[in-house]
Amino acid sequence: MTKNSMVVFDQGGNRKKNLVQVENAKLKYLTRRQINKSDEKNRINGFDKSKAELIDEKKGVYGIKYEWPSRNDYFYFSEDLQKNQIESKLRKVDRLFKEAETIQKSIENNRGLPKKFQINNPLINCTYSYQTRLSELSKKEAK
Repeated sequence: MTKNSMVVFDQGGNRKKNLVQVENAKLKYLTRRQINKSDEKNRINGFDKSKAELIDEKKGVYGIKYEWPSRNDYFYFSEDLQKNQIESKLRKVDRLFKEAETIQKSIENNRGLPKKFQINNPLINCTYSYQTRLSELSKKEAK
């Protein structure tokens, strides 16, 4: 390697063995780190735009540099990405709720599950379970 070279590798290459080799060769490196619970709690949930540098105003991208003795961590936050992820989660919740309503109606009408909820493969054994509404449960217990 040429002096002052930089090694770039993806998250899969971000292993202690690789980092030790790169550091022993006195090379610089750039990699993506996996977010751990501490990062999630402190960096994501506690993100404060006023402490970050605005990187892209149009997309709402902010960045913070965390300096350590042997490395620097860069954390980027995107308002657009956050908005898209929230919208995606809301769509999924809505879809799952509608599916649950369809299953509940089938159960109430003593019908089988609709085809889209069944697995029609003889090699697969599937068991369904469902949670009844709390109001129905309390009515049954009261009798």
